[in-house]
Amino acid sequence: MKLKKAILPIVLLMMVTLTGYSVHSDGTDAASEAQAFRPGEVVIELKPGASIEAVNERLRTTTLQHIYGTNFYRLGTPHGKKEKKWRKKLERDEAVLSAALNPV
Repeated sequence: MKLKKAILPIVLLMMVTLTGYSVHSDGTDAASEAQAFRPGEVVIELKPGASIEAVNERLRTTTLQHIYGTNFYRLGTPHGKKEKKWRKKLERDEAVLSAALNPV
């Protein structure tokens, strides 16, 4: 009986600790998922009437995909350049409403 009383608090503590930690079937933890993004890609929303060609020319990006019927584009960053740096550059461009890393 004493053994059951000693084990119960340990089991409860383990359950509480593990409920805040989630692991996906591929072995990655859920906390790192928020940081996962596609390398070399940024998603932007253009201002109405703005030209994606002009943005690409100014910032040396390439259009990978245009979401039909919207002002959203998936852009490729210049080879070997950091996505976070390019996201910030795109956010500062006068033709861009918003820019974000492309999540996985």
